[in-house]
Amino acid sequence: LDPTPREELVARAEGNPLYLEEMAYALEAEEIRPRAWTVTVDGSIVGRNMGIFLDAGNAAVSTIKIGVDGEVQGTAGIFAVSSANINNAGEISGSAFGIELQLGGTHTITNSGEITAASGVAIRDFNGISNDTVKNSGIINGDISLSTGNDKVTNSGTINGDVFLSDGTNSLI
Repeated sequence: LDPTPREELVARAEGNPLYLEEMAYALEAEEIRPRAWTVTVDGSIVGRNMGIFLDAGNAAVSTIKIGVDGEVQGTAGIFAVSSANINNAGEISGSAFGIELQLGGTHTITNSGEITAASGVAIRDFNGISNDTVKNSGIINGDISLSTGNDKVTNSGTINGDVFLSDGTNSLI
């Protein structure tokens, strides 16, 4: 794990995965909030609670990149409470959700890898007030539930689940 420079966090495959204990953070919350972050994962991040947590209070759009050798696991693999671009070429998995989005903003998820949730909901917008875009050319094991907001799902891969789009201007391609 390399937290320097402070705007970028990198986890590289160097033998052992990075394990995050419940409520333990690699960086202090005050450091995360005021700016957009780029998180690059080419190794393993395993969280007892969340693999990657992107806190609220950040008006900018952060970027999370999971490389082909990357893996993120937790109750929620990725939990984003502010706007983010998530690009997955590896594996994102969670016992509850692969990716959970909350509290509005704009989220773009580009998946050429695999996103899986044991609960059956791979990608969920909890509050349903975000504008979400999902571009899948990989495998999504579980439902996609984006609720309200203006949402778009483009699929050229495999979705082993249902796609739920509710109120708003939505499209499924």
